[in-house]
Amino acid sequence: MKVLLRAATIYNPASAFHMQQHNVLLENGTITYIGQDEQKADTEVALEGLCISVGWIDMHAYTGEPGLEYKEDLESLSAAAAAGALQKYFACPTQIRWCKQRAPSAISKIDHSTTQ
Repeated sequence: MKVLLRAATIYNPASAFHMQQHNVLLENGTITYIGQDEQKADTEVALEGLCISVGWIDMHAYTGEPGLEYKEDLESLSAAAAAGALQKYFACPTQIRWCKQRAPSAISKIDHSTTQ
């Protein structure tokens, strides 16, 4: 499926198109064209102030794990992140006390004999 984003402002400091408005053609989720020329597409998106950028990362996402999975677990957190178009997230545990109690035992189980 081809989707054309009309006159989208591109925000990507690593790109030659940074902070410029261009038509952006997506084919099956992959960018195949950036420029001013007209492109044929199955769907067109033309919105005032349309912006696109590289993937966003949530640096502080809370999860109910460990111990409060009924509120939110990693599966529901991942689904919410995907629905919000986040590329990655860093999960923060809900119960710091549990992590402090468990961390030493988890660390002691690491086999250091194979590392150099």
